[in-house]
Amino acid sequence: MFGKKFDIEHGMNFLKNGDFDSAEVYFKSNLEGNSVAHYGLALARFRKDPSNITVEKASEVGAIFERAVVLDPGFADAYFMGAMAFNTAAGLQLGAFNKDIALLTSDRLSVVESQVKQAALYFSKAISLNPAFRNIAVKEIALNEQLKILSDQFRSSL
Repeated sequence: MFGKKFDIEHGMNFLKNGDFDSAEVYFKSNLEGNSVAHYGLALARFRKDPSNITVEKASEVGAIFERAVVLDPGFADAYFMGAMAFNTAAGLQLGAFNKDIALLTSDRLSVVESQVKQAALYFSKAISLNPAFRNIAVKEIALNEQLKILSDQFRSSL
């Protein structure tokens, strides 16, 4: 459908044009050993219908960004976007706990704590690889710190 040779610009054009379904198909067909294809797939899934993102979807996207940085440990953008995905997943889950305390379990909170920690590590790594991210990440790092405080508060209530 898209040809055999991977072309990052071709895939990114789908994203730029808001054609997230085609981007997902294109990047998914080029995943093997390809950090950029993992990054593109994660972006397509993260940007598609962001107002309806779920904890599960944000977690899945975080895992795809994580695979991108495993394949390329110097991929600053993937670290940054992975941190955003982990922050999103943790924030959504903490919000769900806030709405319905019956959802709060030690195991679920452990997942959130792990995501908050992973996001903090990924922001730090992204900034170390690309110092320009420091200014972009200010609000997200502050959010990450608030998520840590909130998760600590939930932990103390268990």
